[in-house]
Amino acid sequence: MNVEILEQIGLTKSEISVYLALLELGSSSTGKIVDKSKVASSKVYEILDKLIQKGLVSFIIKAGVKYFEAAPPDRIMDYMEEKEKRFNKQKNELKKILPELELKQKTAKYKSEATIYKGLRGMETAFNDALKLLKSGDEHLAFGIPKRSEPVNRFFIKFNKERARRKIKNRIIFTEQARTDPKTASQTYPENNPLAEIKFTNEVIPAAINVFNDRVIIFPSEVEEPLIIVIDNKEIAESFRVQFERWWDQDTTASHGFKAFEDAWSSLFNELKTGESYNVFGAAFGTDENQKQFVKYFQNLHKKRIEKGIKSKILFQKGAEEVIKKYKMDRLYSEDLKFKTLPFKVDFPVEIYSQGDTTLLLIQKKDPTIITIKNKDITKAFINFFETMWKQIK
Repeated sequence: MNVEILEQIGLTKSEISVYLALLELGSSSTGKIVDKSKVASSKVYEILDKLIQKGLVSFIIKAGVKYFEAAPPDRIMDYMEEKEKRFNKQKNELKKILPELELKQKTAKYKSEATIYKGLRGMETAFNDALKLLKSGDEHLAFGIPKRSEPVNRFFIKFNKERARRKIKNRIIFTEQARTDPKTASQTYPENNPLAEIKFTNEVIPAAINVFNDRVIIFPSEVEEPLIIVIDNKEIAESFRVQFERWWDQDTTASHGFKAFEDAWSSLFNELKTGESYNVFGAAFGTDENQKQFVKYFQNLHKKRIEKGIKSKILFQKGAEEVIKKYKMDRLYSEDLKFKTLPFKVDFPVEIYSQGDTTLLLIQKKDPTIITIKNKDITKAFINFFETMWKQIK
């Protein structure tokens, strides 16, 4: 028999054991009850007393000895109905004093400005409470959003749909790390983040910042469980709002390292659709120290390009043809790829990738530097420059 439901309605395991024993024994003394239920003899009277209070056990006295008997099982339903009545009464009483409790909180002389929440439930409470501060037409700002765990991503997809239902707008800056993570990237899809404008940054940020009017929610990268810091302070919220606007309007960002190189290149490549094309000016394969890394990366990239049906025109640095031959990379080139070689050579490779309204300058030194320019006019100028050079080089 599944007795979990009896626990869920408020009976302890010992009470359940005694009640079930009495159902089988009928009118019994405590000795038989202890033997049948296996409860401690020192606790049996206490347990029976609690069952009597709940109306599930009764007793009679014969020759000075108490004999206990289980109430009919349908008495359990009566017990549940009585609990429900008590609960509803308590609920109504609580509703009466809630306004007074809320007033005490609002008029408190000393109010804590910072609150810490832990775990998924804490995260849900923090963000759902903050959303109540905004009304239709207001705006929620968020920046530095990194990749997140699957449960956290599911929550934010649900959260953003509720935000949009309330007609609250959103501007958000994700990290490139988030864009390349399959789980977190789903947050950037229009259907999962309506009424939102989205940008990306190559910066590595230790915590995401969310601004809801005068409230700031700081959400560090997850380690084991979410940790949320909530600050209610007008001045702090305004300082983060100013910082957000600087990032939002920023045309140019710089990052360093091979991982940043991979993220920047891959994120823009992933935006291309079948049949679209990209141009590369000054393509190369790094320096002697990191040539193998660059070769391996571009080998994989061209496999993806062919599979995806992406076209390309590439102007290689002088000398790149030797690397192509050495690593037999010509096998990866298809009819959708056209390439030429620049007639000059520079001290270190600079690669310019232009697509849409974004230009990447990839300085392929030992420790690569990536400069990202989000500017439609600049990108158009680079594309025009590329086409001019392409026509001049045989």
